[in-house]
Formats: sequence, structure tokens, C-alpha cells
Amino acid sequence: DPAGSEVLLQDQKYLRVGASASVYYGNLNVFGVYMHGADTLQLDDPEAGLSTISPTYHAAFAEADYLFYPWLQGAFRYETLTPGDRTVPSLRTTVFNLSALIRANVKAMLEYQRDMRVGTNHSLNAILRFGF
Repeated sequence: DPAGSEVLLQDQKYLRVGASASVYYGNLNVFGVYMHGADTLQLDDPEAGLSTISPTYHAAFAEADYLFYPWLQGAFRYETLTPGDRTVPSLRTTVFNLSALIRANVKAMLEYQRDMRVGTNHSLNAILRFGF
């Protein structure tokens, strides 16, 4: 800062509440989480004086996992996040995943991710994991 002033931020209070659920039906597991947060922040700006802001955010996801065979699992996940800073865009993402346990400690995955806000922002990943 050229003027040498620094804005100080102090937490006055905060709140976090949420809920989760999980349901099994045969080889299908559907589960999810929702969380809400609210903060009260005091800003001490040498030029503007004291002020208070109260940002809130929301985050949630829902996922469905299906076990086709003991070695093959499919999953679909939807995620959403609305940050407390409204200048930052919200996130909306979907993920499709197919995982195969090739042998003990070896897993192959094919995963497709897509940004639901920007349709051109997506990826397809092939992943091979070894665990020892």
C-alpha cells in the first residue's frame, strides 16, 4: 500500500451449521452434506475508520455410488459453493467416475469433471493408483 495504511480484520463472531444424510438401497449409496456459515468481521481501516461486515456462505454436495461388481464402482457427484466474498464466482461442479480394482493395491479410474457454470471448462482424466 503506497500510503502505508493497513486494513486490519478481526472475527467478532461466527456460525457454522449443517446436515448430512446417507441412504443405502441394495448396491446404491446416496449421500450428501449441506453447510451454512456466517461471520461477523470488524474492519479497522485507518482511512475509513471502523466498520463491520457479515459475509455468509453455503456449501453442499450430493453423491450417488453404485457397486456394479465387487471390483467395479460408478459414482456421480454434484457440488456447489457460494463463497462469502460475492466478488468471487460461485462453483457448480459435476463429476462422473468409474473405478476398477484391477488387483490388490491397484486401482484404475476414469473420471469426467464439468463446471456447470462454464460449459467449456471440463476434463476427462484416466488415473492409475498403486497403494503400498
